[in-house]
Amino acid sequence: MTTATYVLMHGNVETVRFSYDLEAHAVEKVLAVPNAAHAPLTVFARGGRVSEFALNRWWHERGLLASHHQLRALEGHPETRSTLTLAERTWCLSLSDHYWVNDEERPLNWDDINFFDNDFSHDLNLVPVLHAAPRGSTLLARTTTLMPHDEPASVEQRKKWVISGGKRMFIKAGGSPFNQAAYNEVIATRLYRRLLREDDYVPYSLYRDDLGTYCASPMMLGEGEELIPLYDLIRCRRRPDDLGRAAYLLARLRSVGALGTLSTPRRELNLVVSLLRERGIHQPEEFLSKMFTCDFILANDDRHFCNFGAIRDAATLRFKRLAPIYDTGMCLWCRAEKLETFSDFHYATKPFRPKGMRPTDQLALFNHYDWFAESALDGFADEAKAILNRNPLMPPGRNALVHLGIVRNIECLVNRVRRLRG
Repeated sequence: MTTATYVLMHGNVETVRFSYDLEAHAVEKVLAVPNAAHAPLTVFARGGRVSEFALNRWWHERGLLASHHQLRALEGHPETRSTLTLAERTWCLSLSDHYWVNDEERPLNWDDINFFDNDFSHDLNLVPVLHAAPRGSTLLARTTTLMPHDEPASVEQRKKWVISGGKRMFIKAGGSPFNQAAYNEVIATRLYRRLLREDDYVPYSLYRDDLGTYCASPMMLGEGEELIPLYDLIRCRRRPDDLGRAAYLLARLRSVGALGTLSTPRRELNLVVSLLRERGIHQPEEFLSKMFTCDFILANDDRHFCNFGAIRDAATLRFKRLAPIYDTGMCLWCRAEKLETFSDFHYATKPFRPKGMRPTDQLALFNHYDWFAESALDGFADEAKAILNRNPLMPPGRNALVHLGIVRNIECLVNRVRRLRG
């Protein structure tokens, strides 16, 4: 049999039934849409129809959760030949949302398999995988033998979920030539503690095992919640009943890149604000000011539209709040091999404008600083340097240069806030 009938589920809600080519690892045809409201925002084509193309795109993006490290660890296993087969074997489950794929011939129940409530193996580098599949399942083979055989020597972004003390923790390596990003996440957490409320950010701490040093963070989600990246809201082709027509049209323009030439960064920011407001997120401007201001201090060049979003109730689909700040590790010039000249400190910020923009120009988009306490930054650059000094992979002298860059950014920010306050 080369074709199966699968059901894209949202928890225990059936959203889309489709035929699937097991050899090509692709959606063949959408058969029915039992509940469009619960379907992923990005599987719709123009006019609100679920399309094979959009559903395949969702499927492939889900498969990318398995990195080349993951595939290298599973090399030679007969049932895992690609990121897509790995996704098939884990029902496309995630710890970010409640979407998964069921087999119509051998249906399973969300309560029995979801990773929020059921244990999973730590064996795999990136994606969580159950210890064993229910007997007869076509989507997941037993995984107790799938052990990593050799770890790559590089320190690229290896990631995995673990269960520690009964809690789900997200673990990731630092990436970059010096494993710096793992330490950067801890530095970002120290900054957030100084400036923000506890529920404004996801805290990171250092985590060590026999393979190296990582950073670890707890789940940002409460019971029954899921994360919707802003990218999904922007790219959504189906206009929800509660979303205004003007914002929807702007979102569509932005999703195809039109606003890169037709709009200014401030208009793109206004689009983000309007999308969040119309999803029920109240006063998002202050939170965005907090996030992007902290990004400026930390020289974060990776705040793309998938690196922030909103949290909604998976059962009611009601958006509850903005997601706390997460994934700030690619900051503090960690991609730069050397920091010898002023140009080495230059970078372009995301997410506004197709090629990014100067950090000072992005900072100028935000004027909400009632939350900002200048004195809270006293000693922060020294604290950041002390954390980087714990990293044995950092070249001599680099930490002092990063310290200097932080000091410059803080001075620039403080001067701007003082001018705004008169």
